Amino acid sequence: MAWATVDDVAVALGLPVGDPGSDAFLVQSTDAANAWAYRERARNGYVATPATPTTPAVPEDPDVSPGPDVTMAVVLFAQSLYRARGALDSYPSFESFVLSQAPPAGSMGQINRLLGVRRVRVG
Repeated sequence: MAWATVDDVAVALGLPVGDPGSDAFLVQSTDAANAWAYRERARNGYVATPATPTTPAVPEDPDVSPGPDVTMAVVLFAQSLYRARGALDSYPSFESFVLSQAPPAGSMGQINRLLGVRRVRVG
Protein backbone atom coordinates (compact mmCIF):
# COMPACT_ATOMS: atom_id res chain seq x y z
CA MET A 1 0.00 0.00 0.00
CA ALA A 2 1.58 3.27 -1.04
CA TRP A 3 -0.22 6.48 -1.82
CA ALA A 4 3.03 8.22 -0.86
CA THR A 5 6.54 6.81 -0.88
CA VAL A 6 9.38 7.00 1.59
CA ASP A 7 11.19 9.20 -0.95
CA ASP A 8 8.22 11.63 -1.00
CA VAL A 9 8.38 11.96 2.79
CA ALA A 10 12.20 12.24 2.84
CA VAL A 11 12.05 15.13 0.35
CA ALA A 12 9.36 16.87 2.43
CA LEU A 13 11.52 16.49 5.54
CA GLY A 14 14.63 17.75 3.76
CA LEU A 15 16.43 14.46 4.29
CA PRO A 16 18.91 13.10 1.76
CA VAL A 17 17.11 10.80 -0.66
CA GLY A 18 20.07 8.45 -1.25
CA ASP A 19 18.65 5.45 0.59
CA PRO A 20 15.75 6.57 2.79
CA GLY A 21 14.80 2.92 3.25
CA SER A 22 17.76 2.66 5.61
CA ASP A 23 15.89 4.83 8.16
CA ALA A 24 13.51 2.29 9.70
CA PHE A 25 11.46 4.96 11.50
CA LEU A 26 10.96 6.91 8.25
CA VAL A 27 9.69 3.72 6.59
CA GLN A 28 7.43 2.98 9.56
CA SER A 29 6.04 6.54 9.60
CA THR A 30 5.31 6.40 5.87
CA ASP A 31 3.64 2.99 6.11
CA ALA A 32 1.51 4.12 9.05
CA ALA A 33 0.40 7.29 7.24
CA ASN A 34 -0.53 5.34 4.10
CA ALA A 35 -2.55 2.79 6.07
CA TRP A 36 -4.31 5.44 8.16
CA ALA A 37 -5.24 7.54 5.10
CA TYR A 38 -6.68 4.51 3.31
CA ARG A 39 -8.77 3.52 6.35
CA GLU A 40 -10.01 7.07 6.91
CA ARG A 41 -11.15 7.46 3.31
CA ALA A 42 -12.83 4.03 3.33
CA ARG A 43 -14.54 4.84 6.64
CA ASN A 44 -15.84 8.07 5.12
CA GLY A 45 -17.38 6.27 2.14
CA TYR A 46 -14.83 6.93 -0.60
CA VAL A 47 -14.88 4.29 -3.33
CA ALA A 48 -13.33 4.00 -6.81
CA THR A 49 -16.64 3.00 -8.37
CA PRO A 50 -19.98 3.57 -6.64
CA ALA A 51 -22.44 0.74 -6.22
CA THR A 52 -25.26 0.29 -8.72
CA PRO A 53 -28.43 -1.75 -8.28
CA THR A 54 -26.67 -4.73 -9.87
CA THR A 55 -23.03 -4.33 -8.78
CA PRO A 56 -21.34 -3.64 -5.45
CA ALA A 57 -19.08 -0.64 -4.86
CA VAL A 58 -15.42 -1.07 -5.78
CA PRO A 59 -13.04 0.17 -3.05
CA GLU A 60 -10.18 2.54 -3.82
CA ASP A 61 -6.95 0.89 -4.94
CA PRO A 62 -4.51 0.96 -2.00
CA ASP A 63 -1.58 1.08 -4.43
CA VAL A 64 -2.77 3.97 -6.63
CA SER A 65 -3.35 7.37 -5.06
CA PRO A 66 -6.78 8.88 -5.77
CA GLY A 67 -5.05 12.19 -6.50
CA PRO A 68 -2.22 14.56 -5.64
CA ASP A 69 -4.20 16.06 -2.77
CA VAL A 70 -4.44 12.67 -1.08
CA THR A 71 -0.73 12.01 -1.67
CA MET A 72 0.08 15.37 -0.07
CA ALA A 73 -2.09 14.52 2.94
CA VAL A 74 -0.23 11.23 3.41
CA VAL A 75 3.14 13.00 3.12
CA LEU A 76 2.11 15.66 5.66
CA PHE A 77 0.86 13.04 8.10
CA ALA A 78 3.98 10.87 7.70
CA GLN A 79 6.13 13.96 8.20
CA SER A 80 4.22 14.76 11.40
CA LEU A 81 4.64 11.18 12.67
CA TYR A 82 8.37 11.24 11.88
CA ARG A 83 8.95 14.56 13.63
CA ALA A 84 7.12 13.35 16.74
CA ARG A 85 9.71 10.63 17.39
CA GLY A 86 10.55 10.60 21.08
CA ALA A 87 7.92 13.21 21.99
CA LEU A 88 4.94 12.57 24.23
CA ASP A 89 2.18 14.27 22.24
CA SER A 90 3.58 16.25 19.28
CA TYR A 91 6.90 17.04 17.74
CA PRO A 92 9.40 18.83 19.97
CA SER A 93 10.13 22.52 19.71
CA PHE A 94 12.83 24.78 21.05
CA GLU A 95 10.36 27.59 21.74
CA SER A 96 9.78 28.37 25.38
CA PHE A 97 6.22 27.80 26.50
CA VAL A 98 4.39 31.04 27.23
CA LEU A 99 1.05 30.66 29.00
CA SER A 100 -0.41 33.80 27.45
CA GLN A 101 -0.11 32.39 23.94
CA ALA A 102 -2.33 29.74 22.44
CA PRO A 103 -0.45 26.63 21.38
CA PRO A 104 0.32 26.55 17.66
CA ALA A 105 -2.28 24.72 15.59
CA GLY A 106 -1.19 21.46 14.06
CA SER A 107 -1.63 20.37 10.49
CA MET A 108 -4.37 17.75 11.11
CA GLY A 109 -7.04 20.12 9.78
CA GLN A 110 -5.10 20.49 6.55
CA ILE A 111 -4.48 16.74 6.35
CA ASN A 112 -8.17 15.94 6.89
CA ARG A 113 -9.18 18.55 4.31
CA LEU A 114 -6.84 17.09 1.69
CA LEU A 115 -8.15 13.59 2.40
CA GLY A 116 -11.73 14.86 2.29
CA VAL A 117 -12.58 13.39 5.69
CA ARG A 118 -14.11 14.65 8.94
CA ARG A 119 -16.10 17.33 7.20
CA VAL A 120 -18.98 19.03 8.92
CA ARG A 121 -22.28 17.51 7.87
CA VAL A 122 -25.49 19.47 7.87
CA GLY A 123 -28.94 17.99 8.18
